[in-house]
Formats: sequence, structure tokens, C-alpha cells
Amino acid sequence: MGEARRRRLAREAIVGQLHPAVAQVTQTLRRLCEATSEHLGRDCHLHTLLAQGLLRDLGVETQVQAGYAAWRVGTGHQDVLAHAPEADEIVPDDPEKSMMYHAWLGYADLIVDVTLYQIGRKVRELDAMFGGHTHIRWAPDYIIVPPERICLIEELAQSDRPGDVYYVRKPHIESLLQTRSDGVDAQDLQMARFVMRHPEAMVFGPLSERNRV
Repeated sequence: MGEARRRRLAREAIVGQLHPAVAQVTQTLRRLCEATSEHLGRDCHLHTLLAQGLLRDLGVETQVQAGYAAWRVGTGHQDVLAHAPEADEIVPDDPEKSMMYHAWLGYADLIVDVTLYQIGRKVRELDAMFGGHTHIRWAPDYIIVPPERICLIEELAQSDRPGDVYYVRKPHIESLLQTRSDGVDAQDLQMARFVMRHPEAMVFGPLSERNRV
């Protein structure tokens, strides 16, 4: 067996072991945040911090990472959702109050993103805002991505393959998030743990009806 094949099989084994834990955490956060998050669709850092804590409870140690990201959700030229200035996204007027970025988790050399269940919501909001007609053919709840699957932003723009992704870490964004954030709120994490321990329980909050779209 060649070294490359051994590495590939080892990574596939790691990904296979991760999937049940990441799926459980993603479903927990979806149930919780759709009922309580006032910034659903713009709360990737909160998701990432909570996911890190929940995965740690399951014996999986991860690292919070941040930077720019984009996802090809369909085959058409415009069927790309991006949080990246190089994709000609709209830059906030006041970057001190709101900056363009995306946050996810790193595990070994893998990218773990638990926020993708929000793709449909984000696309609908952007289409309504700018009059677009994005056709979604790819919208998983989460992804676990090895480095060889990550495209350049130019490749993503020219691709017609739903599921192509772009992630690039930006140290200045990670440093800024660390400066601005005190870490995960203990009460939020306790609530997330309760929801994960009781998958049969209904989760209600002040935003339940508004966010269940």
C-alpha cells in the first residue's frame, strides 16, 4: 500500500468517526438557535464557540478558525454564496461595527462547519434584497472538508459543481474576534448541553415562529 493511499484511508477513517458527533452538535445548535438567536444567519462565531464546547464534551478537541469562505450552491453563474471581499460581496459601511468574515472549526487539517443548514435562509434573504434568483442544489447541514477539496475563489466562480467550497484563514480576523469576544457564554453553553442531552424535547424561544422558515 502506497503512502498516499495510507494517508487517504487514515483521513477517511477520521472523517467517518467525526460525522456522528458533528451531526449531533449541528442538530442541537439548529434546534436551539432557530428558537433563540436574534442574528440567525449572521451568528457563525456563536455557532462555532458553542460547537467547540459541545464537541469537547464528546471527546473531540477543535480549534476556532476564521477568515473568508464561499460555497457553490448550484450550477449557475450566480449560484454562489460568499463571505469574502474577493467575491465582490458588499462590504459594510462601518467595518468597526460589522466586518465581513466567516468562522468555523479546525480538526487536524480538516475544516468543520456547522452553520451550513442556514444556506437556504441566507440565499432567500439575499435574493429578496437584490432581486436575485439563486438555484440551490447543494445545502448540507454541515461539512467536514479535507484541504484538497478547498478551491481557489477563482475556481469556485468558474465551477459548475455544487458543493465546491472556498475557505481561507485570516489571522487578523481571528485576532480581532479573540479581542472582541470573551468566549462562549456559560449559560448559552449549558442550554446547548441540555438540548443535546434531550433530543426528543421541543425547543421554544422568543424567535421560534420567526426563525422556523
